[in-house]
Amino acid sequence: MREKGIKGSINCNKRKSDEHYLSFIMQKKIKDLLPKWIFTKQDRNLTLTNDLDSLLSCMLLKYLFGYNINYFYSFDFMAVLDSSDKRSSIGVDLALKNGYTLCNHLTLKHINSYKNPDSVNLNNILGISNDNYSQKYSGSTLLMLWSIFDLPLPKSEEGKKILLSIDSAHKGYRKPQYRHILVNWLDRLGLTELIPTLEDNPFNEMEAFRFKHELDTSINFNMDRELQFFPSGRNKSSDGGLDLEWISKHLGFQVELPKEQFEFELKATFTNENIEAHEMTQKTIDKSFSYAFTYKNKLKLSTIKGVA
Repeated sequence: MREKGIKGSINCNKRKSDEHYLSFIMQKKIKDLLPKWIFTKQDRNLTLTNDLDSLLSCMLLKYLFGYNINYFYSFDFMAVLDSSDKRSSIGVDLALKNGYTLCNHLTLKHINSYKNPDSVNLNNILGISNDNYSQKYSGSTLLMLWSIFDLPLPKSEEGKKILLSIDSAHKGYRKPQYRHILVNWLDRLGLTELIPTLEDNPFNEMEAFRFKHELDTSINFNMDRELQFFPSGRNKSSDGGLDLEWISKHLGFQVELPKEQFEFELKATFTNENIEAHEMTQKTIDKSFSYAFTYKNKLKLSTIKGVA
């Protein structure tokens, strides 16, 4: 019996080892397809957008490379902290038509549609389009970066739940018929250690965690042109709330909003449209600043209205 048990244990360990190896191979293949600039420090600053996925991703990039936020893009306007900084910027959680950017959005109408060659975007590099919308990467930009840079997952369950709550990645585990898509993505990215957290925390509990800690909070300007958090109002708990020190503790790097006042003149203003997939043409793409599918067959498209 002991010999059989030992043999069974060895086979089990071998299977786990094989699974980790296959996951590593997939992760390496994906990395080989990414724009090479992501792996080396660039002489650039960052463009923050209006949610926590963008902020946490910016802070992770600051922790890893020393990048600083210099622009804020609300989808209605672009503002700058220091206009004397003439360096190009890296968009963070932003589906730019051109330029260095990283995001988790779906931008392709068809597999052969135009894609930004400098965008770090898993859907783009694997050819996932509106035609196979249900197969899209549904995790956050933060999770994508966690995989790209081979970061160890947080030791605490709270840290793992934060990663899964940002941009509602956990929602992909809600319906049994679709779970395999999220599981496949976690496998591709070498993040299968997050699956037990999804199994141990049903959808309603993950939602309660997200709302309690206000991880669905948005970001925008206050009257003094300083960035401020704007909670969604879905936190019905008497405790909790957005606590950046708590998030920093569990993720392992400092998280904070820029404290400086942004310059009064806006860098640019934008017009936003929600359009149908059939309205997406090369002409539409050419005039856009950023665009992404928000639902099957529906896109949000931003075009520059004015430049300061």
